[in-house]
Amino acid sequence: MKKINIIIFLMPLFVYAQTSSRSDDKYTYKNIGGEEGLIQNNKKVGLWKSYKNDTLYDVNYYYNDKIKFIFDKNDFILKEKKELLNETFKVSIPKYWKQIKGKGNLLFSVKKINEDLKFQQTFSFTKIKIDSAYNFVENIKVMSSYFSKQKKEFKLIQKRFIEPKIKNYKSAKIVFSFEEKDDLYGTILLICKMDDFLIVLTGTALLDNNEFIKNKCVSEEVFSTLRVNDQYIFDKLNVFY
Repeated sequence: MKKINIIIFLMPLFVYAQTSSRSDDKYTYKNIGGEEGLIQNNKKVGLWKSYKNDTLYDVNYYYNDKIKFIFDKNDFILKEKKELLNETFKVSIPKYWKQIKGKGNLLFSVKKINEDLKFQQTFSFTKIKIDSAYNFVENIKVMSSYFSKQKKEFKLIQKRFIEPKIKNYKSAKIVFSFEEKDDLYGTILLICKMDDFLIVLTGTALLDNNEFIKNKCVSEEVFSTLRVNDQYIFDKLNVFY
């Protein structure tokens, strides 16, 4: 795999990661006038959705107030899935993606069926039991280090902690790329510590044709719908930037 290809495919993600780390950036999440999305320094960035009469009709990815990618709106039409864990813990998933039942720690996977793609966009939810001595911050560092050693051509794009709205919950995001069988992939890990267990959303897609950027946005959209006792765990602003 030529290095120039790595640079070209990752450039939009590296730009996003670099700008999101600047201390002087001002982020807000707007949901007005039939549009919702992230504002950075008074300019549209990242995922933006547009509605007419509460019906989603347009989904785009912005950088510096300009459209970079146009997404399939059907990927962002969600349906409620009550059985994430039980009636207490709920999440919404893409209505038009295929749901695959899991076993053991793997709760379920969701895959976009597109025969034109070499590798189908997918994400999964995993539940991991932890003990009272579990150190969330330290284990996020360990998790990142683990993938850096296991994955060929590993490149860390983003790692940061997310502040949930619910007290005593903890959360983090890790985004990286890697090479496997001469193909470049991107993976996003969204982790939420709830009581004595972790919920981990893992999304993976090829970097070609910006498939991973699309999958990353879908994964973040889904993760932002996590709720307990009908209370959303996150503000969208904290998940998306």
